[in-house]
Amino acid sequence: MAFALYEKGKLEDAERVAAEGLASPAPDSYLYYLHAVILLKRGSPDNERILRELAIAESTIPSCSLCYLAESKAHRALGDIKAAIADLECAVRLSPDLAEAWYHLAPLYDRVGRRVDAASAREQFQKRRADKEDRESEMIRNMFIHAFSSTQSSDPRP
Repeated sequence: MAFALYEKGKLEDAERVAAEGLASPAPDSYLYYLHAVILLKRGSPDNERILRELAIAESTIPSCSLCYLAESKAHRALGDIKAAIADLECAVRLSPDLAEAWYHLAPLYDRVGRRVDAASAREQFQKRRADKEDRESEMIRNMFIHAFSSTQSSDPRP
């Protein structure tokens, strides 16, 4: 439900529903990711909480490039450019087609004087930007489908 609200742009409601889910005794790892991303989109200043929630999600969601992309945003907000770069480099290693990660890498590389890497990141972004939104939406949907199918298959049936 939180994901559906998130997709519809109802971030306040999505945050509330995700927070309620996280308060349950055994919250799903995907809720940590979703809640952290909602906090980022809403401009929350609680970057430490966002990073904690993303760390939980990363530890249990295999190859979560979107987790690293979100983590880079929190690190940038904290002024930790080196950590933000490392997060984005991890994201593109896991998902080389993740256009947004390439997009954010370019100016960060410029900022630390890595001009050749910045030019390369811009080139990678240009190659991938045409269908980035479709791919990223699909990645998020697949994460949640996987989570819900795992949850349902492990639930005992009466």
